[in-house]
Amino acid sequence: MSPVSKRSLVVNTALNAGSQVVSMLVSLVTLPLLLRAYGNSVYGLFLLASSVVSFLPLFDMGAGTITAKEIAQYNARGNYAELWATVRSDFLVHFCLGVLSALALVVIAMFSHSLFALNTTEADLLKLMLFFQAGTQLLSIPLSVGRHILTGFQHYKLIAFATFFSAIGTGLAIVFVLVTGQGPLVLTAINSVVVVAAATIMSAFAARQLSSRVPREARTPRFAMKHLLGLGFPVFLIQLTAFLMQQQTDKIVLGIMVSASSLALFEVAAKMSLLSNSVNDLAISALMPHMVHLHASNQAEKVRNTFLYGSRYLSLLICPALATLFAFAPTIAVVWCGEEFRQAGEIARFLLLVPVINPLLMAGHSILMSKDKMAQWAPYTIGASILNLILSVVLVRVMGIQGVALASCVAGLLEVVFYARIMLPETEVPVRDWVVHVVIPQLPALGIIIAGSWALSHYLPIDSFSGLIVHLCIVLIVAYVTQWLGVLSRDERSFIVRGMLSALMSGMPGRQDKRQHD
Repeated sequence: MSPVSKRSLVVNTALNAGSQVVSMLVSLVTLPLLLRAYGNSVYGLFLLASSVVSFLPLFDMGAGTITAKEIAQYNARGNYAELWATVRSDFLVHFCLGVLSALALVVIAMFSHSLFALNTTEADLLKLMLFFQAGTQLLSIPLSVGRHILTGFQHYKLIAFATFFSAIGTGLAIVFVLVTGQGPLVLTAINSVVVVAAATIMSAFAARQLSSRVPREARTPRFAMKHLLGLGFPVFLIQLTAFLMQQQTDKIVLGIMVSASSLALFEVAAKMSLLSNSVNDLAISALMPHMVHLHASNQAEKVRNTFLYGSRYLSLLICPALATLFAFAPTIAVVWCGEEFRQAGEIARFLLLVPVINPLLMAGHSILMSKDKMAQWAPYTIGASILNLILSVVLVRVMGIQGVALASCVAGLLEVVFYARIMLPETEVPVRDWVVHVVIPQLPALGIIIAGSWALSHYLPIDSFSGLIVHLCIVLIVAYVTQWLGVLSRDERSFIVRGMLSALMSGMPGRQDKRQHD
């Protein structure tokens, strides 16, 4: 990998990280405020509506992900006619999906009293929130094509801007409803406006990029629907089953089999897991177009090195933070939301175990995508998601909320094992090299985190938010300093410093474009 492409990769990852951090902070800060304002039951209804809606964008049959990948590939090859046909096909798919999603939400709303474990008042409130969400999906799903285009062109600064806008808008909406005493229905309505506005901003940016990059003579009225959906279907299966492995499905199971109030307790645990998943995912979109470019240029050795060293650096960055979150989860839950949520911290540990391991292999996802080999992984992730759903339904009757979390943990660990068996041979990385360069370097920091969290908890008890921050900072600083001085070589430290400076100095989009084309 050339120094320029390395710098571009670090810049893209940093931009993704910045926007993700803002969104996560807004979510984490406002959660306890909404819990106190609405109570467990009403806030649980708000979560249930969000969980139902979150499934719908997945049913684009993988078209969105493949569109970003194909744009990166066609742009690298200068094949603008195929690029334009892909964009038109993606918009048609998402326009149809928006209409069908709105209709589906209306149907679910009409039968909410019989689908979920709700009383009449709760069912009526859920119905109204789903009606608002139906209108949102009708507009936001077709507009999501803009994000796919920007991802393909690797314009992460523009995506980050829209994400910042959405996060700040959501935060202001929550402040407004808390100050004025408005209920979840008003919050749903305002959030709908923010979501549509952010999608519109990205679509406007995307239209400008298309007009400047795609020659007019290449914009012929063609579609590439068969090609797009053919490549996208395995991706759709993987995305759908991966989503079933996450907490949105768990919330729906709890909403159907337990109660709306149980969702509030589970949400505290799920937020910690969502934080870890967001951190894990922040590099995927940045890596994917880069991998596509390398694969399209027949640079197999660079693909291999990107997987090996990308996994090394990302896991050195991410694993200590997630391991610290795992170690302090019960204490975080108590300080964050109150003593009555200590159980949520214990549940969170089930949900956090797999995300702590995932960074060791996360760079491989982009390689399978760039090679159009996601179908190899589909049977395993489908099996894991089915196992998760079955275990959740069985264990929730025996263990309640803990059973749902345990089911996710068991299925997720099996999925990681099978993924490693596919990914390492595909990248031609020997197991020994992966263990030496990626796995073993994590051990010093993990040892420090385990010992440090135990020692601090016993000798310096945490009784305030400031005390929690001090504990977390002490453990993380010692862990990262150990990695910096004891794991990374001088050349690696120099590369990371240069990459961070490049991210900070990345100016206008034109400068970023130049680095990416170089």
